[in-house]
Amino acid sequence: MSGGWLAELSYDLRTMSREQILLRLLVVLAAEGYAVVLTMVSRAGLVALLGIMLLGIVVAVLPDTGVPTLAILYLLTSWVVGVAPAWTPAALPAALALVLMHSSCALAASVPAQSPLPPEVLLTQAARLGVVAGLTVAAWAAAGVVESVDVTGGVLWPIVGLAVLAAALSGHYLMLVSDSPPG
Repeated sequence: MSGGWLAELSYDLRTMSREQILLRLLVVLAAEGYAVVLTMVSRAGLVALLGIMLLGIVVAVLPDTGVPTLAILYLLTSWVVGVAPAWTPAALPAALALVLMHSSCALAASVPAQSPLPPEVLLTQAARLGVVAGLTVAAWAAAGVVESVDVTGGVLWPIVGLAVLAAALSGHYLMLVSDSPPG
């Protein structure tokens, strides 16, 4: 082994395609957007802002590892713990920032750093991102409705939640089936 994983990472970072650079910049921008929203609605200060910025850079450098998953889980946890109540109007831009971060990482990790992404792939993924963003807005609005209605006990909301989950899984299945090659 001549240089190990650090040499390979250094080579990847020096020889990235333009699309990879753009995707990784989107990861950092999404992390920064999330950090700004979090600091506006919680008591998180400059240290949290800088920490999330550093976390975004680490995620952008290592999109094909487990770091993005851990980072997104950390960011979600920081929202739940730091923002009271968890649903606010500011939750929408924060959620959309996490969706953008996840999508950019997934697309960046799907090909080697030096490979350009075909325009067809970018268009397909942009359409999917639009669908997920629309569903995120719908889920945010539904959460706002649930938050504003004072219902104690009962089985209504668990049944509604299961219905939404079933619809989401069905939609996901239909998307997978429509994308699969015939045969």
